[in-house]
Amino acid sequence: MKKRFWQEKNEVIIVGRNAAKLAQVQAVLPGIKTECLDVSDVASLEQLPNTRHL
Repeated sequence: MKKRFWQEKNEVIIVGRNAAKLAQVQAVLPGIKTECLDVSDVASLEQLPNTRHL
């Protein structure tokens, strides 16, 4: 799904815990934004609006 949104020139932001995997996605699909955080950690989620992408 992310690839389809990206191909249609939409802004795509992927959130995940594994920075290496996020970097791999960015290498294959340039322009996709990533944020490394744990969505099960409430404190991380509270910081999400303050990230550089949002």
